[in-house]
Amino acid sequence: MCVCAAITIERCLITPRNVVEHQMFKICSMLGVPPEDMVRRSRKARRTFFDRGTEPDKPYVLRPCPSLTSFVPRTLSEVIGVNTGGPGGARKGQAGHSKWDYLMFLQLVEACLTFDAIARVTPYEALHMGFFRTSADAI
Repeated sequence: MCVCAAITIERCLITPRNVVEHQMFKICSMLGVPPEDMVRRSRKARRTFFDRGTEPDKPYVLRPCPSLTSFVPRTLSEVIGVNTGGPGGARKGQAGHSKWDYLMFLQLVEACLTFDAIARVTPYEALHMGFFRTSADAI
């Protein structure tokens, strides 16, 4: 799905040249912190990326990354450009690039990138989502 999103918005969702910590920050800014049980199952992820302080009842939070001082968190909606006509407004006003089109694309990407594999959309379900319809009236 990241490849589909990259082709559509003409840039990577998660820049491959960044180190692993930077990728985790980008993923969490766009999709939120992974579910509690997923973080708990991965000792390496807990040790490297997440913290809950001394209180075991608190949810995990992303640890600060000292090497990432200039990073500005952006939501997936901002990266895709839902409210701007594509990334940086590059497609604003063009056919097939309305706010509705970007909302349908956002819905598709979010469904495909859901952390929980059971809740994640199947390819069949994805093909029947609004993004693949021809207009807002098709829904």
